[in-house]
Amino acid sequence: MSANVTRVLLAAFIIGTTTNSRLAADEENEPERKQPFSIKLVDNKGKPVEGSIAGVTAYFGIEVSTLPLMDESGWRYWHGATSDNLGIARLAEGGNVSKLCLVARHAGRKLVAIEKIDPDRLIPEKTTGMHTITLYPECRVSGRLACRELSERNRDLGWITADLDAWNKNALGCSSRDGTFHFHLPPGEFKLRGFANDTHVTVREITVKSGQRELELGEIKLFATRLALLEGLPAPEFGEFAAWKNGPPVKLADLKGKLVLVEFWGYWCGPCVHSLPSLFELYDRYHERGLEIVGIHIDLGENEKEPVDSVEKLDGRLTAIRSKLWKGRDVPFPTAVVTGKRVPYGADVQATARSSISAEFGVTGYPTTILIDRKGVVVGQFHVHRPDDVVQLEKLLGDKSD
Repeated sequence: MSANVTRVLLAAFIIGTTTNSRLAADEENEPERKQPFSIKLVDNKGKPVEGSIAGVTAYFGIEVSTLPLMDESGWRYWHGATSDNLGIARLAEGGNVSKLCLVARHAGRKLVAIEKIDPDRLIPEKTTGMHTITLYPECRVSGRLACRELSERNRDLGWITADLDAWNKNALGCSSRDGTFHFHLPPGEFKLRGFANDTHVTVREITVKSGQRELELGEIKLFATRLALLEGLPAPEFGEFAAWKNGPPVKLADLKGKLVLVEFWGYWCGPCVHSLPSLFELYDRYHERGLEIVGIHIDLGENEKEPVDSVEKLDGRLTAIRSKLWKGRDVPFPTAVVTGKRVPYGADVQATARSSISAEFGVTGYPTTILIDRKGVVVGQFHVHRPDDVVQLEKLLGDKSD
């Protein structure tokens, strides 16, 4: 697996699955644990457990250099440490722990603990009165993620990821190429979130009972995104939007004969506004050769104090961004101004889309760029920073018979 895919899967696990990007400033407001701390690990009889590995979350399935501490069954621990003969594990600084769980396990004795992190209880090492965590006999929970819609189209599901939450905080993550996953859990209530490229997130509630040693969940269905199912089919036509920036309303039907990139973005999305200058450059370079870019700007919907429903309001939101990130430049291509309103992706999908146009195109994250060929057929998702995608775009631009 490439290093980029590794980083993406690890990041998806650590920060939690989300269909909406957030500004980095929001993350900076979260409480952090900046110094090392110690915990004491005991079994359910109160005796110290030597040789247990503890960490802030644990992960299985991808060898990641940032998670060097691995137990004998292959689980890796973030900021991990091994307990000594007194059951004490001294962990390195945990960073942002507000959305993570503390995980401890002795693989040989099959003992495990998952505990909510309270930064106020994680005292610095060398201080007495450290927090004690009890390890319980573990239950092996396993299952398989599958997507019939993609398999019927002979599409490889690729890497799947199953994340496990406790108290709405990330605890464990497991990835594989064959769709299988497994966890070692203490008694308790947990939430499983399964997903893969080109699928929506599926959520399953899990209960592990005291004394239970095995729990087989069987096959769990994943549902393909509409964007994945649109590949090779005519792109949906645009509907009516609140306004259009940089010209009159655009229809995809009028752009046949051109290569089209449709860019879904929002002023509130950090990755969106940071990556748009690369699209500006692409537009400058290839517009005369037949490339059109159409922006679809979607506001925060119900979270907006005042809906972004006009070009003037959008320009107001972009004032600081143009100055700080875009070197004074403005969006050069036509951009639809869309007022967000949550709508379902489909009857079987648990998540909702930010707008009806997002649901039509199956957009689950921002930014999302969609490539449409000269005949108006969806080629698939485009990534401006991937050289292979740019090479493909250049090839399609050169193929006037497309």
